[in-house]
This record gives sequence, C-alpha cells and structure tokens, in this order.
Amino acid sequence: MIANATEKLHSSLEKYGFVAAVRESYQSTAFRLEKESINSRRAGLYNLIIGGGVSSIGVGILASTLLMAQPVYGSLTMAELVIHYGPRLGLVLLVEALALFFLRLYKASADDVRYYNNELTNIEQKAAAYEIAASANDDTYLATVLEKSANVERNFILKKGETTISIEKARIDHGSSPVETLKILAPFFSKISGSR
Repeated sequence: MIANATEKLHSSLEKYGFVAAVRESYQSTAFRLEKESINSRRAGLYNLIIGGGVSSIGVGILASTLLMAQPVYGSLTMAELVIHYGPRLGLVLLVEALALFFLRLYKASADDVRYYNNELTNIEQKAAAYEIAASANDDTYLATVLEKSANVERNFILKKGETTISIEKARIDHGSSPVETLKILAPFFSKISGSR
C-alpha cells in the first residue's frame, strides 16, 4: 500500500517536472517572440516617422519650387522650362523615392509583427493543448499532442509549382498587371470557397 502510494507520488512528481520543463520552454519561446515583435514595432515606428518626415520635406521642396518661382514674362521654350524646373522636380522625385523606401520598410515591419503575433498564438495553443493533455492523465492524447508539436517544420521547402500567399503578394507588388494578378489569386479563391 505504501509502496503503491510512493510510486504514484513519484510518477506525479516526474510528470509535473516534465510539464514544468515544457511550460518553461514554451514561455522562453513566447518571450523571444514578444521581444522580436516589440523590436519590429519600434523599427516600424521609426521607419514611419522617417518616411513621413522625408515625404513632408519633398512636399515642402515642391511647394517652395512652385510658390516661390519667379514669374515668367513672355514665352519660354520647352528646353528653358526643363532647365528651370527639371533639377527641382528631380530633387523632389529623389526625396519622395527615399520616403517610399522608408514607408516600405514600415510595411515590412508591420508584416513581421503580424507574423510574430501568429507564432505567439500558435505557441499558446500548443502549450494549452499540452497542459490539458498532461492534466487529463490520458497518455494516448498526450502522445498525440507531443507528436503533432514535434512534427512542425517551420522552415519548409516549396516543391516545384507550389507557392505561398507572401510570394504571390510580392509578385503583385512588383508590377503584375490586373489580369495576371487575378490569374495568380484564382487558385487561392477557389481553395477558400471550396473549404466552406
């Protein structure tokens, strides 16, 4: 009787030790992801501020060029207009291209934050499943949860012909025509409508 109780206590303590180790592992992973999410938010905010500031400078240069221009009396040739306004407009385009660069970095940071939040949700769900399985004292359910957690491959390789939404989004961002965009997105829409 005492030996049986001692064995159960030892088994419970061992199981509790495993649960605590897994909980600690999930918490450290969640901490790292939260830290990266905060860093991405901070970088995104800096990029947004810089992009907005540079864009404002470009608008200011354009406004000063147009508002402070000397009135032109008589007719000017096209070459004279290009010589007069060309460098100013070129400077504005250069400044706005720089602003666009920083605003795209902001967009990339926002995408990173979304990715980290999705990963945090995945980890929280796995931790909850593990905790429930461990507290249920059902070894088959616990084995299933552990197997599914162990078989997750985060850095998978695409096979020929496979694609992801982020790859297709990048293709769209880099200048596909609207017809090409619809052709690319058609399989995704059919999968979504077929799953309902």
